[in-house]
Amino acid sequence: MEKISVLICLLVVLFSSCHKQKYEYGVLTDPRDGKTYKTVEFADHEWMAENLRYEGNIELGTEYDTIGSPRRYYPNGSQSAVEEKGYLYNWKAAMNGAEASDENPSGVQGVCPDGWHLPSMLEWKSLKDELGDDSEYMKEFTLPTAGAYNGTFINYGNRLYFWSSSKVDSANAYFCTMYDLYGITDIADQGTGMSVRCVKN
Repeated sequence: MEKISVLICLLVVLFSSCHKQKYEYGVLTDPRDGKTYKTVEFADHEWMAENLRYEGNIELGTEYDTIGSPRRYYPNGSQSAVEEKGYLYNWKAAMNGAEASDENPSGVQGVCPDGWHLPSMLEWKSLKDELGDDSEYMKEFTLPTAGAYNGTFINYGNRLYFWSSSKVDSANAYFCTMYDLYGITDIADQGTGMSVRCVKN
């Protein structure tokens, strides 16, 4: 019985070590406001593992505007949720005046800190392929679930929606939503409030 217990412990340690080797964690400190974010490495690319909480001079939105000016929103309309879930940004705020890009890497800094960029749809698809069927980490990476805002707060606490640097036309842009074992790409009007994750250049 003692040998079995020792074997089980060794297997647990081995599994934990493999997981740590596969996903290397770090910390990003945004020099603009001093806020810190957990980061994670996938296939030589370092991603933010938390949603951006940068305010800058981006106006806080109180009403939905289909395209309009750059806006940020409280998740589910709650200021207290920002610390855990970050802000929801419309596409103009996420892009911060940059031109759309479908490249990998996108080359679009957008609202991200210096040395980081807003990922294109190609980068989101690459991340989905890297995660594969790792359901344990997929769930970890897609927390906290901030939902989205399109005049109504949707799926708060259930799903994350991430902007990309890729656009469809003058009114719509691509986003990615990832949860459990699923990664779905779709389009939304640029006024929609969604989360932002940045990738290191």
